[in-house]
Amino acid sequence: MVSALEHDGGLVRFHIVERSVDTNRRQIFDVLLSQFLVEEDTGIVVQFSELIRVLLDTNPNLSESGMPMLMESSMNPDPNTTKFLELFYSFYVDMFVSPLMSLTEGKVLGGFLA
Repeated sequence: MVSALEHDGGLVRFHIVERSVDTNRRQIFDVLLSQFLVEEDTGIVVQFSELIRVLLDTNPNLSESGMPMLMESSMNPDPNTTKFLELFYSFYVDMFVSPLMSLTEGKVLGGFLA
């Protein structure tokens, strides 16, 4: 999946958006987030986090300063990117940040006090 995302993340986001209308089946992004949140193997968690990062990086043509490297990339935004971000913020952001929201004062996180 990493190879597919690195090749054309927009196509994967398009697929996720297109499949999101089928509420009878579990969605791939739901599976990614669920596994990311429950996996205990650190190496696999890193791989899931990279998949999620690439999916959420909707403008990979930005330089480190945040400025577009190519003018045409900002001139013709992909409409599927907007739909994907709407889907993410409507249905998945709560699941994604749930570990942070469940932290309480004094709870240990990775050996450090939160």
